[in-house]
Amino acid sequence: MHVYRPEPSWRKGQAERIQRKTGKSRTEKPRTGKFKKPARFRSRLLPYFVLFLLAGCLFFFFPFSSKKEEQQEEKAETAMEKPRTPDVLTDRLIHLALKEVPPESLVKDTIPFHIHGQPFTAISTLDDELQSRLLSYVLRAEIAGRGMPELLSIVVMEPYTGKIKGLAGTKAHVQGGDPSVAFTVHPAASIFKIVAAAAAMEKHGLKPDSPLFFNGEMYTLYKKQMSQQRHRYTNQISLKDAFARSINPVFGKLGYHDLQKPGLSLYAERFGFDGRPPEGTLPAPASEIVFSDTPYSWAEIASGFNRRTLISPIHGASIASAIIADGILPSPHIVEKIMDSDQSIRYQGSKDPGRQAIRKETAEAMQVLMERTVTSGTSSRIFRGHQRDRILGPLRIGGKTGSISNRSRDIRYDWFVGYGIHPDGRSIAVSVMVGHGAYIGRRAGEYTKDILSFWFDPRRLPAKTEES
Repeated sequence: MHVYRPEPSWRKGQAERIQRKTGKSRTEKPRTGKFKKPARFRSRLLPYFVLFLLAGCLFFFFPFSSKKEEQQEEKAETAMEKPRTPDVLTDRLIHLALKEVPPESLVKDTIPFHIHGQPFTAISTLDDELQSRLLSYVLRAEIAGRGMPELLSIVVMEPYTGKIKGLAGTKAHVQGGDPSVAFTVHPAASIFKIVAAAAAMEKHGLKPDSPLFFNGEMYTLYKKQMSQQRHRYTNQISLKDAFARSINPVFGKLGYHDLQKPGLSLYAERFGFDGRPPEGTLPAPASEIVFSDTPYSWAEIASGFNRRTLISPIHGASIASAIIADGILPSPHIVEKIMDSDQSIRYQGSKDPGRQAIRKETAEAMQVLMERTVTSGTSSRIFRGHQRDRILGPLRIGGKTGSISNRSRDIRYDWFVGYGIHPDGRSIAVSVMVGHGAYIGRRAGEYTKDILSFWFDPRRLPAKTEES
């Protein structure tokens, strides 16, 4: 009878074959020494061992070489990131560099400064003779006794280019002048009526002779004066005379009923009241204006009857320039040309055309209003008889006055922003701000009159300004 026997397992069969071949069991440990693998087995492992060594070499050496390359790349990138002097000097680059220059150094013939650590020298746009004249005003004001101003700033600008031809100023208890006053902002007062009048003509079709109406006093601004009601005590006046005499309720009503917040904010921005410093090589400050949704606040802004609309004397010169430069608000420039350390010219004259604030036709209508101010308005007493003057007589002179006290009422701001135009086409814009103390000294319009007489004096012809 055949009995079934299971075949031995493969492992057991392998063990028996090894035992028959070597005389030792597969699992038996050698009595002495370490177990030695057969030579054939070692030869099979040799390629793997070589590969392992190569992998180890790559692991240890490749990261170091790549890290070294990375360090070299980082050094190269750092070198590229280091600022280098640009090939072309732009107005913006010069503007930023001159912000680091103190104001007293900006009113010199040559202005040393640096861009990315490299030295440059700017030749200023200032007129030497005019600058000396302005400095004489400043020195006289500083010893004016009780009429000494708390603040004084004078800026003279070429209308079509924005080049600063003269800039001077001083503060109380300062000797030798302090031009930094021009780089600060102060209540604009009725100077903002220039913006409101231009907006009313351009947005609502008013003309210099358009009739307007107001009730009550000319220089007050009560809410009841915003009424459109007319009665036998209502006053009628043309726009040009309301502007020339700076009648607050007329402009208050224009802001309250006609221009309102959208119209005022639009033209305020066009004239540079946008919260940003003006473009140009001269680092002037930003003018400020605050709007609310209250109609009476619009009346205050339009008439200048508030202390929150702030303007710098430099910006005042730009606004006056826009009126005679076809409505283009120029950017202020103080740099004529720039030379590097090798005396090579790297910059010569700005190509900045300025911004179009109002149409040319509106600017021409605004000249009618501003010239009315000089002939029969708030500055007519200062300019009385100028038509018979040997120098001033041939000129067309226009301007706008403004006055307001600060909150503590220890400074009375006195503005004159205006221009002079010669029959041969030469022109100049002037902005003067005087901060009177306890006593009223020399007024802003008086400084302007003297500046125009000096600038257009035939003995100085040809005046150092570009013709329009």
